[in-house]
Amino acid sequence: RKMSGRIVSWINGLFLDSAPRMPIGYSPADPRASSQSKFGMAGAFEGLRGGGRDRQKGSQFRIQLAKTALMNLLQSNLDLFPACIDQCYSSNSSIADGYFSVLAEVYMRQELPKCEIQRLLSLIPYKVVDPSRQIRDDALQM
Repeated sequence: RKMSGRIVSWINGLFLDSAPRMPIGYSPADPRASSQSKFGMAGAFEGLRGGGRDRQKGSQFRIQLAKTALMNLLQSNLDLFPACIDQCYSSNSSIADGYFSVLAEVYMRQELPKCEIQRLLSLIPYKVVDPSRQIRDDALQM
């Protein structure tokens, strides 16, 4: 059961775009890369520092937008709940954390008639030891 489609791809893209990345043109293997050769390693990270506060706000906005979209999608179609559980095991922590926080909120807000309790009972202990404090707190609340 893998979630797919344009909306899901867009939501996953929002979660992924919030992850920090290297500036365009940065190549650790190529000493001719413009940012590295001109400014050294510090110059390669200049794009991440410059306007960092704006970049952080944009990242938080994208995560919140992705969570809101996923929440609306899940609340309007509870049949997607098992597929969301599967996304909580994603190898990408941005996607896994985003899906789990939305899943936890939906689970705590409303009764889920088709919820497979054994799948949730497996997911909760897995997330209780997550590196993110917010995810651990959500798991404990569930």
